Amino acid sequence: MTREDAHDALDAARDGVPLPESLITQALQATGDVPRGKVLTLEQIYARCDEVGDCRIWRQSCTPSGYPRVKDGYAHILAWEHVHGPVPAGKRIYRTCRDCRCCEVEHMVLKTPKQINALAVKAGAWSGQGRIAKITASHRARSTILNDELAAEIRTSSETGPEIEARLGISRSMVSKIRRLEAWAPARRASSIFAGALA
Repeated sequence: MTREDAHDALDAARDGVPLPESLITQALQATGDVPRGKVLTLEQIYARCDEVGDCRIWRQSCTPSGYPRVKDGYAHILAWEHVHGPVPAGKRIYRTCRDCRCCEVEHMVLKTPKQINALAVKAGAWSGQGRIAKITASHRARSTILNDELAAEIRTSSETGPEIEARLGISRSMVSKIRRLEAWAPARRASSIFAGALA
């Protein structure tokens, strides 16, 4: 198939002309819009998903960020390309359901990175205090040694940093950070200029 024939076939598919899935895959490969090799059909992509509500959640391997991964790319992008063609330059796929593992094409729209960041800010994804609290909570949840009570004990202990390091198996720098209230600081109460005025 020539590139010109491939573009004609893809244009026809976008205009609603029913074409066999194999012809669309062949056309995508001929235009270079999809990596060569085994390309999954939309049905194969959906078969590898679990239906959760109206989402199709990818149940196979994902990137560390949670995006559905296939051998030569991303499953959600392949799903989009089977229905709408290649993603235009400068655009990204945004999921209206906000689940990065969802491969349901009906949940995908094209947005610029600037629009996606604006939506993330609006949803509070980058908010300072909320984000810091989430990061702190996840770090504390992963800690198998430290907890709030142990941190309080370290702050009040008369032992030296190296002694605490040897006893608990935590780094000397962590001991120092706990004592300086840079790590594992106790929760602070909101203070007000009126605090104690009613007492």
